[in-house]
Amino acid sequence: MKKRQKQRVLVHFDGWSDKWKQWHCIHSALLAPLRMYSRGYTGQTTVALREWDFNEEYLKIVNGKVRILLHNKFEGFSPYDLAVLLRGDLFVLVDCILTYTYTVFPTQDPLRDYSKVLELFGLVTDLALSWMLRAPEVYTDVSSN
Repeated sequence: MKKRQKQRVLVHFDGWSDKWKQWHCIHSALLAPLRMYSRGYTGQTTVALREWDFNEEYLKIVNGKVRILLHNKFEGFSPYDLAVLLRGDLFVLVDCILTYTYTVFPTQDPLRDYSKVLELFGLVTDLALSWMLRAPEVYTDVSSN
């Protein structure tokens, strides 16, 4: 959702142009929590390119959230916020970074921008390893209830 006005919300689809934005009543059956009716990647299936520009500030925000998640060992995030981070913000950011054309960087300092991207991928690697170590414990707790 991009915007809310009283009983309506503006929906923008990641990777799609503004012409696909839609207004819906907040009680519409067309609105549902993230991933309620979909699994995995639900974007374009042939060429997964998004309208995205390198944004150092957004990269810092996502890096910060991942660092907090790692530091707190996956605690302190609601299931919804965790899904939005992992399947939303982080997924889209990694997808965009992998398909971005690195010819001209916003800061005009390619080494600095590359280092920011490499920092993100290092955090993603740490996140995956931490989850693989933690997952057996989480699944054991759930299955014993």
